[in-house]
Amino acid sequence: MVPLDPPTDEELTRRAQAGETGSLGLLLARHQAPMRAVAMCLLGHGPDAEDAVQDAALTALRRIGDVRDPAAVGAWLRAVVRNTSRMRLRATRETPGLDGLGFPAPSRARCAAPRSAHRAARDA
Repeated sequence: MVPLDPPTDEELTRRAQAGETGSLGLLLARHQAPMRAVAMCLLGHGPDAEDAVQDAALTALRRIGDVRDPAAVGAWLRAVVRNTSRMRLRATRETPGLDGLGFPAPSRARCAAPRSAHRAARDA
C-alpha cells in the first residue's frame, strides 16, 4: 500500500480558488499557528489577537481568488493577519476630533501667528 502524501499548499489553494471550501479549511488549519503568532506579535496575547485571526480567515474566504502565487499562500495569509491586526491597532489609537466638543476649528491664520512668534523668539 502506497502512503498518500498530503496535498501541497499550492494544490489546496487552487482547489479553494475553484470553490472547494474544505481545501480552504485545511489551509487555514495548516497555517493557524503562524497566523496566530503574527497577531500576537502585534496585538499581544488576548482576545484581540484571536479576533484578528478570525477576521483574517473571513477575509481569506472572500479573497482567496486574489492569491497570485498559490505556493506562497502562507505568506499571503500572514499578510492578511498583519493588515487586520494593524487596522485593529489604528482603531484603538484613534482619538475623537474636536468637532463634537464645541471648540472652533483652527484656521490657518490662527495657526500661523504662533509659529511666527515662536520663530521671532527663537531668532532673538
